[in-house]
Amino acid sequence: MARTYALKALWLILFVSLPVAAQTSGELRRQYRLTSAVESFEVRPGIIATVSYGANGQAFQVLIRHQRSSTSVSAQDEMPYKLVAELLEEFAPAAKRGRRCRSPFEFQSERNHYVTTTYENVSIDSVEHDTELDSATASSVQINWEKWYCPAEAGDNGAAK
Repeated sequence: MARTYALKALWLILFVSLPVAAQTSGELRRQYRLTSAVESFEVRPGIIATVSYGANGQAFQVLIRHQRSSTSVSAQDEMPYKLVAELLEEFAPAAKRGRRCRSPFEFQSERNHYVTTTYENVSIDSVEHDTELDSATASSVQINWEKWYCPAEAGDNGAAK
C-alpha cells in the first residue's frame, strides 16, 4: 500500500515537473496562415525590429527590442541607449518626424524610465534604464507612424500663436 502511494506520488512529481513549452514555429504555421502584414528583421546582432504594415504596404509600427530567449535575464534584454538612438534615426529620421508636439510624457520607477514623445508624424514610446548614467540602456522602443494635431505655439516654425 505504501508502495502504491509512493508510485503515485512519483508519477505526480514527474508530471508536474515536466516543462511546459510554447508552440514551435512549425506548429503555429500549421495552425495559422502566414501574413505579410508583419515582418521581423535582425537590425544588429541580437536586436530585432518587428515591423507592422498597413493595407497600403507602408510601415505603421516598429518595435525594436533585444532578441529574447527562455533563459534570458532581464539585464541581457537591454540595449545600449546609444545604439537605440542610432536605430531611431534609421527607422524614424528626425527630418521625417515633424515638429515635436509637446514635452515628452515621462514616468520613472526606480531605474526604469517610461517615455512617450509625440511628433507631428510619429510617436515614440521607450522603456529606458539608468538614464542618468553614461551606461544608460533601453529594453524596448516602439515607433508608431501616425498624424498628430500639434497646436502651433509662438516661435514654432514661425507660426503665430
